[in-house]
Parts: sequence; structure tokens; C-alpha cells
Amino acid sequence: MVALVVAGVWSTVWFTREPVEILLQKAELALIKKQYDVAEALALQVLQRDANSSSALVIAGDAAKELNEFDRAIAYYDRVPDDGSPAAVAARRNAGRVYLLKKKRLTLAEDQFRRCLLQEPDDIYANDGMAYAMGVSGQYLELIPHRLKLIRSGSVNIHSLYELSLGSKLLADPIDAVP
Repeated sequence: MVALVVAGVWSTVWFTREPVEILLQKAELALIKKQYDVAEALALQVLQRDANSSSALVIAGDAAKELNEFDRAIAYYDRVPDDGSPAAVAARRNAGRVYLLKKKRLTLAEDQFRRCLLQEPDDIYANDGMAYAMGVSGQYLELIPHRLKLIRSGSVNIHSLYELSLGSKLLADPIDAVP
């Protein structure tokens, strides 16, 4: 199925030679419409013309992630350089989320979120992901700045407040920590 979609999109693009910007717009629209095979195929067409297109790599990664092809998604995200661009921030954030939520690899998730936050310190999703990963791994003191950043940004939730209210009790026996 994927091969047929890729072949169809490729032949259409090859013969019409649409500008890269139009292909990227179509790929983004396909993502929005949840046509992940089409989005990835269009992103791959862009990458054939511009192998370093960070936007195409992020779209391809997002499409692969939605297709539950997590290793392929990570491979796309890893090709995006950490240059501070919106695509670089998105690649690090999305890779962190894949590692955290899909692959259950906390250390790799933390690394991706750290790289994201070096480029965009106020990224809400990276701060939330970092705080969550640190909370799961018992690094209470390290999660505090990330939760505070979320609160200051207005992205507060009950979980953030609860973690902060427990203080050092969060590190104690969970049965003793519950009020």
C-alpha cells in the first residue's frame, strides 16, 4: 500500500515538477488530514531534491510516528541539525516524545528534550516532557525548574502543582507521601 502511494505521488511530482514549497504545503496538509502515507511520500519527494530540508525531515518523521514506525521517525528527526530553527526545535521535541511515550527510553528522551531546550528554553512541550521524565525517574529536584517554567507560561495543570506541593515527600515512600 505504501509503495503504491509513494509511486503515485512520485510520478505526479516528477512529471509536474512542483516547487518544493508547494510540496511541503501539500505534505503538511496531508498530515492535518491524517493521510500519513501521502505526507511521508511528499516529504520524501522534497528530500530527493533537497536532502537537507529540515521541514521535510520533520514532516516525514511526524508521518512515520503516526504510522507507528517509531524507529523510522527517529531516523528522520536525527537528520535535522540543532541550528535553533523551528524545525530543529520540533525535531528534538518530537523525538523526545517518541522516546518517552512510545519507546519508554527515559535517558534518550531527556537528551532530546535538553537539546530542544538549549535551542528554545521556553518550549512548553519540552519542559513538560523533561519534567515528566525526571519525575518518573525520581529526579525531583531537577524537575522543579521545568514545572515552574510551565506555571509561569500559564500552562499549569493539577499534576504540576501536585508535584511541587509534595516537596521532599515525593522522594519518600509513595504510601507515606499521599496526604
